Amino acid sequence: MYQESNSKISLQNDLVSKLQTEVNDCNKVIDDLRDRLSRTASQEIKDGGPSVLYTDNYTPTRISEEFNSIFIVEWSKALKSLTANKVEPNEEEGICLLMNVVQNGYEFCRQYAVDQLQKLSFSIEKGLEDPFLTILDLRSVKYDQRKRIPDSLMRELKRMRKAEHAQTIVHATQKFKDGDLLRNPKYNYRHSPEIEAFVNSIVEVLWLMAIQDPPMTLGWPQPNDVFNEAIYMPYKKQGSIVKHAVWPAVYLHAKGPLIKKGYVQPV
Repeated sequence: MYQESNSKISLQNDLVSKLQTEVNDCNKVIDDLRDRLSRTASQEIKDGGPSVLYTDNYTPTRISEEFNSIFIVEWSKALKSLTANKVEPNEEEGICLLMNVVQNGYEFCRQYAVDQLQKLSFSIEKGLEDPFLTILDLRSVKYDQRKRIPDSLMRELKRMRKAEHAQTIVHATQKFKDGDLLRNPKYNYRHSPEIEAFVNSIVEVLWLMAIQDPPMTLGWPQPNDVFNEAIYMPYKKQGSIVKHAVWPAVYLHAKGPLIKKGYVQPV
């Protein structure tokens, strides 16, 4: 028993020693990364860059988690509001209506993001060429007449709009409500705090998806497609054929890897 005990102690000591070595190695990596970050920051300051490095807190993973959270919370409340207030006669119609909001919001944010980047790059390029141009002058020049700005400047523009996304979302949400939602009285968002909360939340997350580089994308199955459990999860019922989409799947980018599964109603 004494020898067996000593043997166990020896093995434990070896394990502790290996773990300590791994910890030391990790600390060296952390120190190295910290030094590299410090050097990068110092170089940016020397080059006239920002004194505080921009940190992108909205990673694709976090965005997809918030998107899924909307489905669990705001979407469920909005669906309940639609059926309870008789806006839609049954749950399936309510689901299709909310899915339509997501689809329209997705396309709206994608186009809005493209237009914004065009306007920013166009204004900067023309402003550098002629600092005396007015807003009216800029409006009179077509986008296709502009030159391509340097890639480094384009990356900075994309980074800046991520940092300033909060104010942009306010305008994007209102423009979406005044357009798509106002044309469809069934949304009735002005008379339902649940629907309005859903729209506000979904446009914000869809905008964050649209301004990633490259943009994140969503995927929907078509009715009568074979139910693919690798991409979607069943909503309430099991089945092998898709009846209708409930919530889209999230991809890192077009033709990119799946980040978050969606939901479908199979039969």
